[in-house]
Amino acid sequence: MTLAAIRGHGTTDASGSPSPLAIGVWGMGGEYAGTGVLGQGGVGPGPSRGGVGVHGQGGQGDSLFSIDPGIGVLGEGGTSAGPGNPNGPGVVGVAGGTGVPISTGGAGVFGISQNFEGVRGEGNTGVFGTTSIPDNRGVIGYSSAPHGNGVGVEGICASQDTGHNASAAGVQGTCYHGTGVNGFTASGTGVKGQSSKDGVGGVFSTTTIQAGDAPPGRGGVFGSTAGAAQVHLVPHPVGAVGPTQTVNAGAFTTKGLEALFPANGKAGDLLYTTPAGQTGAPGALWVCTISGTDKRNPAWWQQVLLGPIFTGLG
Repeated sequence: MTLAAIRGHGTTDASGSPSPLAIGVWGMGGEYAGTGVLGQGGVGPGPSRGGVGVHGQGGQGDSLFSIDPGIGVLGEGGTSAGPGNPNGPGVVGVAGGTGVPISTGGAGVFGISQNFEGVRGEGNTGVFGTTSIPDNRGVIGYSSAPHGNGVGVEGICASQDTGHNASAAGVQGTCYHGTGVNGFTASGTGVKGQSSKDGVGGVFSTTTIQAGDAPPGRGGVFGSTAGAAQVHLVPHPVGAVGPTQTVNAGAFTTKGLEALFPANGKAGDLLYTTPAGQTGAPGALWVCTISGTDKRNPAWWQQVLLGPIFTGLG
């Protein structure tokens, strides 16, 4: 049995056709900021126990009259009284124990919570934001924390799939002609990629990364299509350099240093080393020329021989 304190039933118009104005209950608030309809759940002689304050359920669609399924709850904000002021929000959701916000900025949906998510979506797509206005944003994440580790947008994926080909992603950006993910900061890090020792800090490639091309533990992996370099450094224009000179290139003695180089190196790995405990001592750049797997089948490393040392005073 359904018990209702108030029940309203809208009807069709005089012609018998469906009418969007066939309203079951219409509540009108007072002249100055009055509330049209207030619903409170679980009210009885004792303390309030559960219950839904307002429950909206849309009606079924009707193919005969080409009517789409109805909307469960529709919230439409009021218009501003003057230029420069935001319009009223469509829906404001305030979690229990959280104060009602003073300003909501004219949002379509505004959610606020003191300890949990202000707005939470769950489904095939949890939250979907779209805009058709040029230079506007479908979704914006903003943290107003003046200090600490505030995060504007955080994506978390609970998938247990492993490996560099795992398709799950905490945050994914896709753009067909522009930038997939754009990071900007005035003084910090634009984009930061970090992984455990079993992963890779970042993979950047213009071709599909095959199994084994992104071995774990690397800070970054760079791939490219055939005929293109994996990494490009944009040159800095400088003045004319002097004529060439003949130098005797000297390589470091590597005897006894084998244990310092990865046996499972992969051809193309770059490794820069500096002598431990020798501040200011010159380092060396090494490239892996033949891949290895372990100590029984170790990788081959060769030092990149450079020109004479000179000091920069720019």
